[in-house]
Amino acid sequence: MAQKEKKMVVKYKNENIEVDQNASGADVAKQVLGAEEKKIVAVKKNGQIQDLFMPLYESCEIDFVSLESEEGKRILRHSAAHVMAHAIKTIYPTAKLTIGPATDDGFFYDIDFKSQIGEGDLEKIENEMKSIVKANFRIERKEISRKEALEMAEEEDETYKTDII
Repeated sequence: MAQKEKKMVVKYKNENIEVDQNASGADVAKQVLGAEEKKIVAVKKNGQIQDLFMPLYESCEIDFVSLESEEGKRILRHSAAHVMAHAIKTIYPTAKLTIGPATDDGFFYDIDFKSQIGEGDLEKIENEMKSIVKANFRIERKEISRKEALEMAEEEDETYKTDII
């Protein structure tokens, strides 16, 4: 006999919504927002921003972070920095990454290229970024230990990342 899934109550606005205990913010958004859920980039669980795809784990109060909000724009810019780093590492595998934060009006990434790049390279990077976005990879936040992060950076020969960690 199959085990019955445990339930929890999630409060959204003034509504109590019963969901499976392992439901994520994305699951709840799909249930309550319909087509509007495509504009959501994160969930606020009890006032704290959380990855949209992480389980909520417990009864809580939630709100959604949309692309139109300042928080949503910052999350999008952060993701865009990762997409740019991915594109650069695809085109220039020997490039070394440092940091790539979101800013109030965009994002940047400090990169050590082994050879100089020019204006024409920017178009190649942009086109590769478009290809990555078109591939529709799922971007998911993952927390790992310091030891795991060091091992990953060393395995990828990312010396600046190793120094930062």
